[in-house]
Amino acid sequence: MTKTPLNEITLAALAAEGETESQLRAYVAVGRAVMVWGNLEQNFSNLVARIYHDHGGAVLRPEPPFALKRKIEFWNECFRTLAPLAAHQKAALKFSRDFAEAKKQRDDLLHFAWDVGEISKPLKGRVSRANAKGHVRETMSLPLGAINGLVNKASHLNLRLFPLAMALFSPSAVR
Repeated sequence: MTKTPLNEITLAALAAEGETESQLRAYVAVGRAVMVWGNLEQNFSNLVARIYHDHGGAVLRPEPPFALKRKIEFWNECFRTLAPLAAHQKAALKFSRDFAEAKKQRDDLLHFAWDVGEISKPLKGRVSRANAKGHVRETMSLPLGAINGLVNKASHLNLRLFPLAMALFSPSAVR
């Protein structure tokens, strides 16, 4: 069995039977957004865990939060109330506001905005879907720019986490 280097795999080689090129391009665009967002969310979760375990967050909650919304709320509570984090409060709270806004955009784009079974033109369509609370929403026409915008936003948010991570993970920051 020969291994094909990743840079030599064509888009067509990834297609399942009956998939169109426009569907494959949609998968690539959405996959990129999912991967970049996943990296951002993992980095944020690591910092939340560090705050919980090493910076006094455990006094505020009996266990670390699991859902992203709860992690953002916990992050805000920690930076507002824990003295060791006070020096980073302004940047951390600004980050969390921007992160929560990007999360709303991500939820719309990646959970409600399109249905691959309905793609007749790249990333277009109108389909009704129910969200977790049973509310029915119609999908929007989704330009590729919106997905790429989310990728850019998530990348920039990741970069903004770096100084906070350096401050929280430095040896002098551990209590």
